[in-house]
Amino acid sequence: MTNLYVDISDSNWQSILASPLEEEYHGTAITLNGITLDGVAIRTKGGSSLSSVARSTSDRYSFKVDINEYVDGQKFFGLKNSHCKILLMTRPTCVK
Repeated sequence: MTNLYVDISDSNWQSILASPLEEEYHGTAITLNGITLDGVAIRTKGGSSLSSVARSTSDRYSFKVDINEYVDGQKFFGLKNSHCKILLMTRPTCVK
């Protein structure tokens, strides 16, 4: 399994949790295989599954990570964006 680490500010994380249905992008940095990239955007994603999680007490959202939302043409390991499902979250900065 490959770990993708998301370094998001507490205020951005709390904003995501407070209004996940807005699917609003928030700035973050990501680290994969020891390489960190700043200027990355993250938001919740999903349709009925997003609504279902938002109505529950769970915070196991799916996320869209957009590498070039803020920096046009930026790529990370050849990717412009990615979709991530949280399998286990022990702290807001670690997405596995």
